[in-house]
Amino acid sequence: MMSEKLTLSELFALFGRTTDDTRWVGSADSEEYLAVVTYLVQRSSTR
Repeated sequence: MMSEKLTLSELFALFGRTTDDTRWVGSADSEEYLAVVTYLVQRSSTR
């Protein structure tokens, strides 16, 4: 099984942010983290 990595740019794009918003990562709320986890789980199960 080959795994594809989610780039930082792709992660930021999920929330409509740019890579200039690096300070956002440390202050993401639980809903944002849950959305990322949900996305990654769905992404991996469709492959």
